[in-house]
Amino acid sequence: IARILAVVFAILWAYRVVETFFRGTVDRVKLFIYGVIGPRPYLVIGLGFVGMQLVRELRDRRIRVIVIESNPENPNITLARELGALVVVGDAFNTDLIRDIEFDRIADVYVVAGSDDTNLRIATLLKNASEADLSDGLLSRAIHFLVSKCDSKCYVRLYDPDLYLALDQIYTSNSGASSNFTFLPFNTDQNAVRQLIQRQLIAPEIRPRDPKDVGTWIIAGFGAMGQEVALGLARLAHFENNKRSRIAILGDNNSDAIFTRFNTKYPKFTCEDKTTQKYSEIQFKEEQDRWDFNPTVNDSTPDANRGIEFATQTRFARLPDSPDDPSFLGWIKKLVTSNEK
Repeated sequence: IARILAVVFAILWAYRVVETFFRGTVDRVKLFIYGVIGPRPYLVIGLGFVGMQLVRELRDRRIRVIVIESNPENPNITLARELGALVVVGDAFNTDLIRDIEFDRIADVYVVAGSDDTNLRIATLLKNASEADLSDGLLSRAIHFLVSKCDSKCYVRLYDPDLYLALDQIYTSNSGASSNFTFLPFNTDQNAVRQLIQRQLIAPEIRPRDPKDVGTWIIAGFGAMGQEVALGLARLAHFENNKRSRIAILGDNNSDAIFTRFNTKYPKFTCEDKTTQKYSEIQFKEEQDRWDFNPTVNDSTPDANRGIEFATQTRFARLPDSPDDPSFLGWIKKLVTSNEK
């Protein structure tokens, strides 16, 4: 038994050595196999948080996955390989890497690199698919496949909503060879916020239906996700009580400039009071809850035909130094209970 175990150990050790020093060769052999045998795999470009989630979901459905990841130190590489994904470490624009990938065998592509800049470069290349030279690299080969397969999709993540909307308009209105594939830019923050709001924040059991109730939310932190939550509430938090939602947005000491940019970008997001103030001084005005309120018009006489002038009644203020400050927690309780909902 000892001899058998020794042989098995030696074989495993030798395999690990070969795998470590010849990982690139092993991966290329696997790429070749993926290209000629079995169901079409999915391609994920980028192995950050979102890329890893995609790998988990696809592997849970027993779908074959190829991953392109540029950072050899990314700890998700090991996790993805343990799940059964084929991870190729290299630059997505590396021409040497791409020659071994049969893109006419790829099902769908997910471009989820870590930055808008990288994703935008990929999207730009896809846009010019019909003119791409196949010697340009991985994405050019991918394009060759995509433009010839109308049932395939390429999902490109963009954080900036402006880029998302602009690219969405460009690609949905495009014609010619590149219209043969479906190009779908998406924003993971927007998707996550929409699910959060629909499933939790405006669930049937907490919807303010009675006219005396007002929907009130507190957003602590106003980074990219905080801004998406605010915009999501403005779009979705409309209730049977026929009142605007009240939102208290709290940012850190560096948020003043963010507040200003946000209000400049979305001038109809809230009513007239947009100044940064201490959280304990926040006060909502009952007359601003009404959808027909407009500070520039005599609002004493409601006019159903005037339309909606503002989406929310929002106040911007700074977070306290400590989130567990008893006075801060007391303020939250008072703010919420004073508005019933």
